[in-house]
Amino acid sequence: MNRILPLAAGLVLASLLGACVDAPPRPDGDADAAARNLFTEGRFLDAAAEFQRLAAVAQGEAAWHFTLSAAHAFIAGSRPDEALAQLADGDWGGASAAQQRERAALRAELVLARGDAREALRLLPDALVDAASPSIARGMRTTRAAAYHSLGLHLPAARERVAWEELGLRGEDASANRRAVWNALQAVTTPELEAARIRAGSRLSGWIDLTLQFRGSMFDHARFQEAVRAWRERYPDHPAGKELTRELLAESAAFSTPPAKVALLLPAHGAFAEAARAIRDGFLAGWYRHADTEARPALIIRDTSGADIGTLVAGVVEEGAEIIVGPLQKSSVRDLARLGRPAIPVLALNRLPADAAARPPKGFYQFSLSPEDEAREVAGRAWSDGYARAGILAPEGVWGTRVARAFSAAWEELGGRIVETTYYSTGNEEGSEPPDMSMPVEALLNLDESRLRRDDLRKTLRRRVHFEARYRSDLDLVFMAGFPREARQLRPQFEFHAAGSVPMYSTSHVYSGVPDPEADSDVDDIVFGDMPMVLSSSGERQELRRQLSSLWPDRLRIYLRLYSFGLDAFDLVTRLRYLEAAPLHAHAGHTGLLRLTENGSIHRQLSWARFRGGLPLPLPARGGAP
Repeated sequence: MNRILPLAAGLVLASLLGACVDAPPRPDGDADAAARNLFTEGRFLDAAAEFQRLAAVAQGEAAWHFTLSAAHAFIAGSRPDEALAQLADGDWGGASAAQQRERAALRAELVLARGDAREALRLLPDALVDAASPSIARGMRTTRAAAYHSLGLHLPAARERVAWEELGLRGEDASANRRAVWNALQAVTTPELEAARIRAGSRLSGWIDLTLQFRGSMFDHARFQEAVRAWRERYPDHPAGKELTRELLAESAAFSTPPAKVALLLPAHGAFAEAARAIRDGFLAGWYRHADTEARPALIIRDTSGADIGTLVAGVVEEGAEIIVGPLQKSSVRDLARLGRPAIPVLALNRLPADAAARPPKGFYQFSLSPEDEAREVAGRAWSDGYARAGILAPEGVWGTRVARAFSAAWEELGGRIVETTYYSTGNEEGSEPPDMSMPVEALLNLDESRLRRDDLRKTLRRRVHFEARYRSDLDLVFMAGFPREARQLRPQFEFHAAGSVPMYSTSHVYSGVPDPEADSDVDDIVFGDMPMVLSSSGERQELRRQLSSLWPDRLRIYLRLYSFGLDAFDLVTRLRYLEAAPLHAHAGHTGLLRLTENGSIHRQLSWARFRGGLPLPLPARGGAP
């Protein structure tokens, strides 16, 4: 027996129990009295058996009435498989249209509970739902909303819930449903909402318009107040017009109040000093760009070089800091996390080491440009593109091993298979010969084994044989981890060995961030993920890059990604509370689409490009990304 699963959004399988609203009167008022009494006493399986007996001897619509009643009883008795058996395909031609609709509603709820959302939606087409009575249609709409939600189709889920309220919801049910509509729309990207607003009916259009207004001005309370006033004039009787807008105004007031004082903790000396300087300058650029100059937080900037992180943090807390940004070095992040729950929120600019506790203390957030995170993003992209069997080509050493393992783990978790992992030498040792990049490529493609088989065959036959090396057939794509110099040497090797058609994916490290079509023509067709600031050609980001370049013309070419990281770190200071309150929402940052995960990490969703003619050409997003 399949275990029945709980349904999202308040779906109750027994919501229609005993309520054959559209069914005709019972042929004999007392015929099922015994079965109904058994049901009332909680003897659901006995009631089901009695309803089945009555169905076997009844005729016409009465038989189907008893069959539906038996299904209800089996549901109440936690026997969903028996309930589905009662509703199975067969000759339901004698059932009334109302009974057919009730049967479809019950079947859809049951198959959804078993996890088959697509089948649930197939059982409830628009025409069937539109023809149902309000009581049956409410259950159908609830089922469809839950099915769309489970498939990640949040806009249709919101549309179903809007239609559900129009069927007569009142009181707490209506209030809960409005919150569910709002939550569903928070998971829809802004471009999707803008496109849907044109096609939506007036009620849904009002919801979409309110969502867009909130996203556009939630951090400027005065502006949002004016937006709500104008929205209420456009939609005077909208169900979200009172209770929800009051909540949103309160949230906007909270989000629009930045911390009064922020501490930025970065190393000024040592190996991380140059990177820290770029992050600091990006952070300061974000501070200067803050719309309300009077509301800019005061900054405390401290050097973490050689400092005891606990003492440093205690000092800035004593000075009145309300949030800490940093530290940057992984060891300092680990030491700070070990101190337990911080006195004020911390936005660490690195990830905790893998050997640290799986869940950091509350109020401890992590934001980084982790190459492992990027590798996992690449795995998700390649999987959504339809591939299943991957080869990995990564540089020797700690960095390459970490990135290869991250991709491999993510790929296998998705259901893919790693067919080969090969490491190549970068030849970075002083005085070393340039590495032979053909050898790791041949090993990945199994060409070396192919040649061994040729040699064995020649020895066996004792004569020359015609031979043409062919790369392995079980390879759908290659994940190549590496930097521009190595990528420009590795990619042509695939062309040389007649494997140029194998799709190739990489992280942002494959691109210098500066267009160089002559050099990067050697990496044509590689798909890679990177920051919107690097890939976007939009006017806003172009202008921001121009402004940054005027301040740091030489350094920006080298450290564009770190400047962007600093910009986003400043933005997160004011947005952390909102991202925590609305985990489905994402902030369109310069380093990616930023979401806050359950463990306090900022997840960075990348933009995508493919090298063509040596230039990175943007690719459309997958999986609902804007």
